[in-house]
Amino acid sequence: MSSKPPPRGPFHRENSDISIPGTATFALGRLADAPLQYTMFARGLAVKGLASVGLRASNVLVTAVPGFGGLGPIPTLLTGMYAVAGIRQAYWAVFTANNYYSTSASLGIVFCNTAINIVNTLAAVHVLISTPNSNLGSFTDFIGWKQWAGLTIFAIGIAMETIAKK
Repeated sequence: MSSKPPPRGPFHRENSDISIPGTATFALGRLADAPLQYTMFARGLAVKGLASVGLRASNVLVTAVPGFGGLGPIPTLLTGMYAVAGIRQAYWAVFTANNYYSTSASLGIVFCNTAINIVNTLAAVHVLISTPNSNLGSFTDFIGWKQWAGLTIFAIGIAMETIAKK
C-alpha cells in the first residue's frame, strides 16, 4: 500500500501513478496532428475552408512543386514542423514525463495544439493564395528569409525544450 495520497485534478508532477489512457491519448493525439494538417493542405480542405468564409480560393501555391508529397515548399515546411513537434511531444509523454494527467486533460491539450495548428495552416494558405505565383526553380529558392528565420527559431525552441525536459 502506497503512502502517497491519490492524485487529484488533471495534472500532477513527479507522480509514479502515470495514467496510461491519458498518456496514450496525449501521444496519439499529438502524432495525429501532422497527418491532419497534411490532409488540409493536400486535399484542399484549407482552401475550401477559406473559400467558405468568402476568401479567394486557389490551390496553386499550396500544392505547387517543388515540395514533398504533393505539397508546395511552405506547406512542406509547416507539415514537417508539425511532425517534429508532435513526435517530440509524444516521445516526452511516453518516455521522459513523470506527470499524471487525465484523459480529459490530455484531450484538452491535444485539442488546443490542433486548433492552433489549424489556424496556422489556414493563415499560411491565406498568405499563399494572396501571393502572386512565383516561378522559382528549387525548394530553397522559394523559401524566403522569413521562413528560414522561423525554421531557425523553431529548431532552437525544440532543442531548448528537449534539453529542459530531460
